[in-house]
Amino acid sequence: MLNEKTIAIATTITFTLNVIMTDIYIRFKSDVFKDMVFFYDKTCWKELNNYIEIEILDLILLLIDSWTFEILTVISGLVGVYDQATYVVIISVLPFLYIVPMGIKNSICAIIGNYLFEGKTTLAK
Repeated sequence: MLNEKTIAIATTITFTLNVIMTDIYIRFKSDVFKDMVFFYDKTCWKELNNYIEIEILDLILLLIDSWTFEILTVISGLVGVYDQATYVVIISVLPFLYIVPMGIKNSICAIIGNYLFEGKTTLAK
């Protein structure tokens, strides 16, 4: 019988196997990713403090964003069941509006990072 624990275990196993299979494919089977994917060494830890500062600010912004949605869900529950159901539907559709801009942002960051790594700062601008 499925309950919360078995669903959590199944999800964890699925994500873990996905990471392992993707890692194996990238390391051993694919020649396409050899230039794009690097594996960690000591140079990855250089200037880590700069990244942590940026990530802490980004984390705070994301937490404020998600907490606002959670507070609005509670408030809509106080108003009425139908209002809360409508709000949940809207919140369920909302991530699809984030996916495309987030994908564009991530690809632009990757391209700029590759240009900066290659020393092509004029192209990165």
